[in-house]
Amino acid sequence: DRVFLEEPTDEAYRKRRELTTLVALVCTGEGPECFCLSAGVDPLQPSGADALLADVGEAYLLKPVSDKGAAIVDALRGLLSEPTEGDLSTLNALVPAKQRDYPFDRVPVGYSELWNSPKWDDLGELCIGCSICTIVCPTCHCFDVEDERSGCSGKRFRAWDTCMSSCFTKMGTGENPRPTKRERVRQRFLHKLSYLRLKTGRIACTGCGRCGAQCPVGIGIEEVISDLAEMKVER
Repeated sequence: DRVFLEEPTDEAYRKRRELTTLVALVCTGEGPECFCLSAGVDPLQPSGADALLADVGEAYLLKPVSDKGAAIVDALRGLLSEPTEGDLSTLNALVPAKQRDYPFDRVPVGYSELWNSPKWDDLGELCIGCSICTIVCPTCHCFDVEDERSGCSGKRFRAWDTCMSSCFTKMGTGENPRPTKRERVRQRFLHKLSYLRLKTGRIACTGCGRCGAQCPVGIGIEEVISDLAEMKVER
């Protein structure tokens, strides 16, 4: 929402979003790679959701979060029963007491030292360019505009794309401002940890850990966060 609803508003997204009701399902167990609490994500207070659904054993607990969520509960009220104290205790126990902690708040924002860090050389050498990190990431939102022709008619549409692709920034003239994996890796991580934080005040990472878990060479955002947090910058 922060990406597509900020000015200038993406009207196509806004119209679909207004017609959408989001129901968030609470995790029933913490994954070994998860660090969502460190990233500022509360499993019981999902940002943007309209209702919360939680598996509490013999039943699901449904909790409204917005007016849309309340409308769902009202519509189903004849099929629902009030939660017990045991249900609420089970719900609260779903939030992990402790996770790995990463210093998101210590990552410098908007400094040239980040841009010129030798870290990008190391990661660029290691990366194989498969783009799996962007495929599994819940906050990646890069897209392409494509034209599809059929006889005398055609259509223009947007399709998900990835900034880790070698041709993502390639222009019609052949110029490419991000020709190597070094530049593309740098763009991916600085966009999430620095650029969007500078613009919106929040990082673009949920702490799910999927990028590191799925990467064939083990590049995870956790390692990058820890390394950047240790950088000395001139303010």
